[in-house]
Amino acid sequence: MFDKKNNKVIIFHNGNITKCPPVINLISCLINNEFQTFVVSGRVNDLPDKLLSSGNFSFSELGDFTTQKSIISKVTKRYHIWRKLREEFKRVVNQGDIIWTTTESSVMYLNKLLEQAGNHHVMQLMELIQYCPISYWVQFIHFPIEKYARNAWKTVVPEINRAYIQKTLWKQERTPYVLPNKPYSLDPGEITPDVQKALEEVINEKRKIILYMGIFGADRDLGSFIKAVDQLGDKYCLMAIGRMSEMAKDKTEEIIKNTRNFKYLGYFTPPQHLHFLKYAHIGLTPYKPSFDIKFASPLNSQYCAPNKIFEYAGYGVPMIGTDVIGLRTPFEKYDIGVCCKDLSPESIVEAIKMIENKYDQMKTNCKEFYCSVDLDRIVNSIIMDE
Repeated sequence: MFDKKNNKVIIFHNGNITKCPPVINLISCLINNEFQTFVVSGRVNDLPDKLLSSGNFSFSELGDFTTQKSIISKVTKRYHIWRKLREEFKRVVNQGDIIWTTTESSVMYLNKLLEQAGNHHVMQLMELIQYCPISYWVQFIHFPIEKYARNAWKTVVPEINRAYIQKTLWKQERTPYVLPNKPYSLDPGEITPDVQKALEEVINEKRKIILYMGIFGADRDLGSFIKAVDQLGDKYCLMAIGRMSEMAKDKTEEIIKNTRNFKYLGYFTPPQHLHFLKYAHIGLTPYKPSFDIKFASPLNSQYCAPNKIFEYAGYGVPMIGTDVIGLRTPFEKYDIGVCCKDLSPESIVEAIKMIENKYDQMKTNCKEFYCSVDLDRIVNSIIMDE
């Protein structure tokens, strides 16, 4: 039985933890429920001061390894992460502690060491995983991640359909727990100078703001949304914040040249991005099923579980999404948004008009949806239930 006074929840996260809001939410929840929480990850020092200063929180910083593009530097980076994760596991794990892995790569790097966790390994998956290659360069050899899922004490996914799909794919006896990607707090923290500069542009905007937050990738299509906004004249301005690759940056710069209704504001470390939500009129959640992610199931986007729908809802911002079941289910159940039947500009314009016709009611419904998930209850049940 886990004992709060004598045992810790030890989170192993392979990567920059500040780029994974669901893990930050988990840490916040654990700390506020008085679980002793130890985190092993990269860039932990960049977490909000409120977490870093908590008496229930401690960590081991993996460091910010080289990001050069050469194969040698990438191999070196992976080796250092592999070695340090394993060293920290051996150093900090004691009998009775809960080992909480947050990504498939964390499991892969720790692999057989997890057997020492016995029945205290919680395996959380951010994506709907079909298989796990042993490396990016050797895709045809698979790591037996399904074995670790079956041997884990508990598995955790962010969406109910994913739970049953993952259970079936990996022949698990128990259905994974569902821990939605809801922010534990809507407090954006202090305004940094780079946020202040971008906010001034938002505050001075006279048009209604349609906001996109997130990465720019193959399963997110903003092109049709920009065309739809252009069709509506000067009523709306589409603004975007998030991480962007060099290829996406070149494409975005080309778009900006051809429209005055689209602005890219930059990337801001969570929860700083929440500062922009109070000025948003409509939020975008474009997800398009993609086969480009090698290890993830093509159903990953179909059963999406974005934290941004809770972020928009928490600030009372109705949403427009693509027609995937992961969005359609909450949108229709709570009447908080509209899924476009296709990605034509005409369908998007129609969706905008539908939202405007019942905007005040949708704004109220958003708050109801946000309050429908109790993270404290779910996390406590994962840890304390046998």
